Amino acid sequence: MQKDISNTFHEELRSFFALSILNIVFAALTMALGISTVVTHIGQMMTTGAYVLSSPVLLLGVIVTVVGFMWLPESARMLSDVTSLRDKARAAEGGGDEAGLRLMIEMIAIYRNQRSTVQRMILVSKAGGAIFLVLGLFNMAIVIMAFAAQPPMTGASDSVVLVAGVLGAAVNIAIGVAALYTSVLFGRYSTAWEARLEESVRAEAALTHALEQD
Repeated sequence: MQKDISNTFHEELRSFFALSILNIVFAALTMALGISTVVTHIGQMMTTGAYVLSSPVLLLGVIVTVVGFMWLPESARMLSDVTSLRDKARAAEGGGDEAGLRLMIEMIAIYRNQRSTVQRMILVSKAGGAIFLVLGLFNMAIVIMAFAAQPPMTGASDSVVLVAGVLGAAVNIAIGVAALYTSVLFGRYSTAWEARLEESVRAEAALTHALEQD
């Protein structure tokens, strides 16, 4: 029993930690993309005077920046809670079933208190993972087509460009796959936690009823 509880807890904790990290990454990238869009289009507007064409894109950049700015602290707070729980788990190693159950209950409490945030984090990870995966595959296709249409590489610079393009695409694909896998895995844990919460509510109601009978 001890091994099962410990394994389950650590698997769910690792997934929770990865989900929090991914959301911080996506929030930071979203905010950076928004700021870059705003700065770029303000410069274009000042240079070309194309206010009508640039204004919608500028507004979109502002919205994206605000979304990233709002999501970053939410993800950071969640990561702080999960990191604190992970530190407690490390300190309680070898504590037996009682310690494992106590930590499991605390993790479920974090989920209960931040249920809506966790659900949004799952959606963000799915969306971000899909975007990174598509971007990586698109970049890989561009690299392949670009070098297939040119003569064989003749210098070190060509090799550097090829390697950089392939590595960049591979990183995007890796992040996308990790995000999608984590979100799907954590979705399963979320379903299990919902069942545990319902069970705890029923147990609490039964206890309250028993106390009232006394």
